[in-house]
Amino acid sequence: MSDTVVVGAGLAGLSAAVRLADAGRRVTVLSAGVGGLQLSPGLIDVAGYAPDRVARPRDGIRALADGNGGRHPYATLGVERVERALEWIRTLAAGLGFVGD
Repeated sequence: MSDTVVVGAGLAGLSAAVRLADAGRRVTVLSAGVGGLQLSPGLIDVAGYAPDRVARPRDGIRALADGNGGRHPYATLGVERVERALEWIRTLAAGLGFVGD
């Protein structure tokens, strides 16, 4: 029996489920379908376009954080937290042949 339910099987839902399971929780993931991962398998675009192509993602994150009156999620997270999250994903996917930076 689960003690935690995660709604959604997209990247955010599955990431939350893995984090909770790693913390010892028994997790059930509920989804109306297969989630959005099939739309861009293997791709996590952090700040590739903002709205034009971004050559340096850290600058793109800062631009998104500074725009829209500070209402973008990156305004709350900041570059360092985004980088830590990406490192966690790299570690999680290391055995799956993940290639990228």
